[in-house]
Amino acid sequence: MNANLRGLLSFARRTLHLACTLVARSPMCVRALLSTIGMIAPRLPHGSWKDHARAFLASIEWPNVQLKPRRVRLGQCSIRLVPHVGEFDFFALVDPRLNYEDEVFAYLDDHLDGVEVVVEIGANVGAFTCYFSQRLRNSDTRIYAFEPSPEAFRRLTENLAFSPDPRVHAFQAAVSATAGIATFYEPSGHLTNGSMIENFARVFSSNIRSRPVLTVDLPILRQIVGRSRRTLLKIDVEGYEAPLLASLRPWLEGPDRPELMIEVLEGGDAPLNELDFVLRSYQLLHLRPRQPVVRSTFVGDNVHRDYYLIPRASN
Repeated sequence: MNANLRGLLSFARRTLHLACTLVARSPMCVRALLSTIGMIAPRLPHGSWKDHARAFLASIEWPNVQLKPRRVRLGQCSIRLVPHVGEFDFFALVDPRLNYEDEVFAYLDDHLDGVEVVVEIGANVGAFTCYFSQRLRNSDTRIYAFEPSPEAFRRLTENLAFSPDPRVHAFQAAVSATAGIATFYEPSGHLTNGSMIENFARVFSSNIRSRPVLTVDLPILRQIVGRSRRTLLKIDVEGYEAPLLASLRPWLEGPDRPELMIEVLEGGDAPLNELDFVLRSYQLLHLRPRQPVVRSTFVGDNVHRDYYLIPRASN
């Protein structure tokens, strides 16, 4: 690319950025502009053009406007998600294939056949919930999603409404050691990082909103879920993983112990490694881009965060 063309493209980007910054003052204009971007950007060639489009979207302070659902691919499945400004799903406007935990969906694509029950604890806006529904569409698998955040739960049910599935059951509740009411902490501007642990939430923002949420304990969870020959328990609870697993110990050591998928961040591995019963009862697979890595203990990783735990044979 010669200097004149680079200069022209740079001028065009600056001009477009200024124009969009002005347009962003009007929600009506923003909806029209983002809808137009959503029609054009997905047709751009993959690679640098899509990267430029993502960077451009991220560079504008867009107001929070309601957008129409987009069809995106997660693993081998096509699902419908509503894009939201500032969240991971916003880039569904640019690319019909979300760049989101690819190694996790690659593993699930190959290993979900035969699962009779899926339980999501910390379902957030429902990307995985919709994926499970689509991936297991030709089965009788029951899917239970728990999410305590009111806004995340609203988006979860909104996404589910665009692909109705009577096998999916969503609960606005947290899973905890005790049933009743607990405090949930939500960092401002970080919808995906709400936590039962205040210090964890404060890592993302000093502006924290605390709110009471309903909690269910293990006996209630088992009553809701029932029994199955093969259950997958997916846990994404932002720093609360170790206390939650400890509260589920009777199930995780029992004869019908579920398979587990759990997020392990840097610094979050130490409390998990103190749970000897988990290390004894499960084989740990660290989900990496090329293939899972077998580990004897948890190793936190902020890039490749997810582990799949396979029950060992009962003694």
